[in-house]
Amino acid sequence: MEDEYIALAQATKESLWLSKLILDFFGNSKQPTTLYSDNTAAQILAKNPENHERAKHIDTKYHLVRDEVEKERIKLEDISSKENIADILTKPLPIQTHLYLSKKLGLLED
Repeated sequence: MEDEYIALAQATKESLWLSKLILDFFGNSKQPTTLYSDNTAAQILAKNPENHERAKHIDTKYHLVRDEVEKERIKLEDISSKENIADILTKPLPIQTHLYLSKKLGLLED
């Protein structure tokens, strides 16, 4: 959960930077950025600002994601592990899953 939460915090920082860049080019937008995560525990920690007993050791700099969810600049949504395209870059997968995600990335044709 900790690694996924830290990854959400990093994705939040990157998405905020990209949102500001897009605003500079195209003007104001009130739409939140949607981040997808397959880790329910990390999502719960990000959406619930109360203290969690098992997360007290996580550095406060990673709680940026909580603030941005609360401000409604970031929206977290669940994605099943089967549909999570990032998995192809982060872990070994069965061949069928690898081929499926490669097609979703546009690396292979149907």
